[in-house]
Amino acid sequence: MSLSDSDFEELLSMASSEVLAIIARDTELSSAQFVRLATKADMQVAGSLLQNYAAPEASLRALVVHRPSELLLIAGHPNAPVDWKSKLPASEISQESLSRFLVTVGATKAEKAKVNRRMERDDSKQLGDIWLEVRPN
Repeated sequence: MSLSDSDFEELLSMASSEVLAIIARDTELSSAQFVRLATKADMQVAGSLLQNYAAPEASLRALVVHRPSELLLIAGHPNAPVDWKSKLPASEISQESLSRFLVTVGATKAEKAKVNRRMERDDSKQLGDIWLEVRPN
């Protein structure tokens, strides 16, 4: 769905949470539109945003502002910042989120393999701790 910003704002002011949750699943929204939906902070809308892998980091940051108690849940989104993902137990990281984490930190093929082996051995450790074992600062 492609809406102008003014049409989108009008829709935001009129639509129910259920309709906004459906809109939040749209992968064609602009970054600004994702952020505006995140400011609604409704549980249904937040859930749809978290299931939409097109939701950019800026919308996730806006979501945390309005739902700070949900930080660890939001941190699992593939587009969440690396420092948020680092705090998650390895067992909570999806393959897509892990893949984007490893790309963002510039992991080599060997480092990726080491991370995966360590995660298989002990998935209770935080991803950041596992990463520091693989590439100490």
